[in-house]
Amino acid sequence: MTCLFAPSLDRTNIAQWAFSIIDADDIRITDQVAWKVIQSLGAVDLPSSDRDYLYGIDDFDDWLRLLES
Repeated sequence: MTCLFAPSLDRTNIAQWAFSIIDADDIRITDQVAWKVIQSLGAVDLPSSDRDYLYGIDDFDDWLRLLES
């Protein structure tokens, strides 16, 4: 998750990684918080109409806090 804060963030690679987890038949995520975060990571490269991307640093902070709680 901390790679989301890196200046060289490659959102496309992160989204592809998340979708590889989502689409994998042999991977079962039983932690609902982790599952929601992975689903959100699948959309980190989506553009938004009012800013560059749908999700930003504040969202990344929220996801990290959720995972740490």
